[in-house]
Amino acid sequence: MENPFYQKPEKNEREPRTNIHVEIQTTAWYRPPDGKEEVSIRACIADISEKGARFITSREEIPVDAEIRATFQLPGLENELPVTILGKANRTKHLEGGKWGTGVEFTEVSETSRRLIRSFVSLRQLGETF
Repeated sequence: MENPFYQKPEKNEREPRTNIHVEIQTTAWYRPPDGKEEVSIRACIADISEKGARFITSREEIPVDAEIRATFQLPGLENELPVTILGKANRTKHLEGGKWGTGVEFTEVSETSRRLIRSFVSLRQLGETF
């Protein structure tokens, strides 16, 4: 079922950015671009949209081009299934306090997880608080 609050942009209009600020604690796994063994890391998802998210990590950088997988619960949707994503790190930046911010573009998301993210973003845009 399509989201009733989503308005597709006109043909020549760019789709507005719809990242929503959140604080979701999760464990993520990444495989470095050199194909070495997968690494487990604690992360906070700070922004999320249907297309990607920003992961914040302490003391450890997720390398650009690393393959990332994570499963997490969206705040306010605890009765729903957890969201599982596969993605690729497309940029990383050193932040204050020894933290790292990594932009992750989703490469694989089930239709159920995509629907949950879409609902979560729509509710947050409407000002619902959880």
